[in-house]
Amino acid sequence: MSSKNREKIKVKQLLEYAKNLLKNPYTEIQQIIEMHTNEELFEKKKYKWTGTTSLGAYLIFATSSHYDWAIKIIKKTLK
Repeated sequence: MSSKNREKIKVKQLLEYAKNLLKNPYTEIQQIIEMHTNEELFEKKKYKWTGTTSLGAYLIFATSSHYDWAIKIIKKTLK
């Protein structure tokens, strides 16, 4: 097996590992979202730990922004 083929296999394995790491937190976040009404999710200052924002805004930032970041890192690594 060539060095290039071994590298491709390694990258595929690492990508699969990264995907598996994302699955559990995603499921947990979905469960948190489903436990709340829209009003609870988007009421500002409802929870002290979110500061002046709402839980929904916090979850949007904590998920989509991090996924965007992860995708950029993965794409950069695959080049």
